[in-house]
This record gives sequence, C-alpha cells and structure tokens, in this order.
Amino acid sequence: MARIWASAIVFKAVFTVCFFALFLQMLAFAEWALASSFSWHSATAHLSPYFALLLASQAVALVFYFRRPWVSVLVGWLSVAILLARAIPWSTPEWRITLLQFRFELVFLALAHVGWIAFVKGKRAEAEEIAEITGIAGNSSNSTTAHS
Repeated sequence: MARIWASAIVFKAVFTVCFFALFLQMLAFAEWALASSFSWHSATAHLSPYFALLLASQAVALVFYFRRPWVSVLVGWLSVAILLARAIPWSTPEWRITLLQFRFELVFLALAHVGWIAFVKGKRAEAEEIAEITGIAGNSSNSTTAHS
C-alpha cells in the first residue's frame, strides 16, 4: 500500500510540475511572438493572428488543466498542426531553420503529454489505493461465485 501511495504522490507532483512548465512555456512563447511581430517586415509578422489564437488556446488549456488535462494535449496538437500548415515555408530551403523557431510548441506538446499521462497514472494509483483500503481488490480470493 505504501508503494501505491508513494507513486500517487509522485504522479501528482509530476502533474503539477508540468503545469508550471507549461505556464512558463506559454509565457516564453508569448514573449517570442510579441518580439517577432514588432517589425512588420519580419518573416513571422503575418502570423500574428495565428499566434494570438495559439496563445488564447494555450491559456484556455491551462485553465482546464487540473480538471481536464486532455484539453492541453489537444491544444498542443492543434498548435503543431497550425504551425506546420501556416508558418513553415515548405517551398523554400529555409524551412528547417524556421521549424527550429517553433520549438516552444514542441515543448508544449511534450509537456502536455507527460502531464496527461501523470494525471491518468496518478488517478489509477489512487483508485488502486482506495480499492486496497476498502477491500475491493480485483483478484480477491473471497469471490462469491460457486465452484463445481
């Protein structure tokens, strides 16, 4: 029982650390988006509406993070899809350099997945602990089925 309880605490800690890391990543992306759109002649200035959409969706994902962490996973995939479709100049040889500029979104996607997995595994560990405490173990020898 102590092992299950300890793992539930570890998963909850990982989940919380991922929230703070996602928050800091969102702030870093907001700063980068703001700095890159100062000049209307920059290569990413035309992407300002997309950046605003991504930042708003990331903020919404963080609002729902503790109740529905899968929203942050969906927002992470949405942001990667939008950036791959709109921001990367696939027809030019500079697409690799441009792709590296959006590593913030890849970090958001990875952290969202780690947080979601920690949430699921933490809830599963808590459920196993509750089942063990209440005596509702999945493979108990006190079954009520008749043996022939």
